[in-house]
Amino acid sequence: MINTAIFTLSDWYAFLQGECPNAEAFAILEALQTDFVSAETVQLLLQVLQAQAVINPSLLRLKEDASFTLLDCCGTGGSGRASFNTSTTVAFVLASGGVPTLKFGNRAATSPSGSFDFLEGLGLPLNQLSAQAGNAVEATGLGFLFAPDVYPSLKPLAQLRRQFGKPTVFNFLGPLLNPLQPAFRVMGCSSARMMPILAEVLKNQTSLKKGMLVRSASGMDEALPNESTEGFLIENGVVQPWRLDATIHETSVMGTLDFSMANNVSWFLQLVGAEPKTTLPEDLLPLVTLNAGLGFWVAGKVSTVDDGIALATELIVSGAVHQQLQAVQRFYVGR
Repeated sequence: MINTAIFTLSDWYAFLQGECPNAEAFAILEALQTDFVSAETVQLLLQVLQAQAVINPSLLRLKEDASFTLLDCCGTGGSGRASFNTSTTVAFVLASGGVPTLKFGNRAATSPSGSFDFLEGLGLPLNQLSAQAGNAVEATGLGFLFAPDVYPSLKPLAQLRRQFGKPTVFNFLGPLLNPLQPAFRVMGCSSARMMPILAEVLKNQTSLKKGMLVRSASGMDEALPNESTEGFLIENGVVQPWRLDATIHETSVMGTLDFSMANNVSWFLQLVGAEPKTTLPEDLLPLVTLNAGLGFWVAGKVSTVDDGIALATELIVSGAVHQQLQAVQRFYVGR
């Protein structure tokens, strides 16, 4: 197996740009499977990847504006189970509560509904989201960055990974690639092996004020209200193990639901009051408010997670999240 620990920055640039012969590239991907990778390798990979980000003028202006302290909330995927678009819904909740949010994401790789499939289902134009993301945060408190727009040079790597066909560390790096390196993060990870590695990487991000890395007991890349959640709190360069017990104890029906993009969009609209609640699963409100509660706590809006859950519930029930959705839709569709 190739020893990637001795790779230099130029070695990684050559690999990521598709300059290696296929046999060598596949050998490198073999070494980048999660069983073998280290925090040091992940750190170096991120340095090379982030250097290739395309930061458009609206993002540059936002980056230089000290009045915006940004949060990102996203998960790695990889649980092997379809799910609701929790983190994208949470982004709307957090923005409606005054937390400037810049969500980085992509279309689905294996699940029925990725974050940008979901946003497209809400009527937002994917070809404008990244270009106007900074302006959207300034105008509405919420913006979205589409990964292929920010990292167009990584197309050869995406093709290579599809050919390789096995999970590697790249399956877990997406949430770390937000080019503005937000001060606050709520990040889900489905891999127990990768959790401490990602926590170590987050600890070394000088831009990070406070971050939460979470994984449910059943291996979902988000907190689930009917399960315990374990993870790491990262604050001021210190990593601490963290645990949250189940907040509700009823049996969940989540495993029986069809999380298609169309259903997820419909349930979101019902949740925020944009449509009658005719088919809304009862489990979705506690799922969203728990994860949004973590976000409000991480961003310093509340002093406890329970207070964050209460705030998220109030914002949903009062119609504030629906108003946030309308503001984002007006910004993009009404341009």
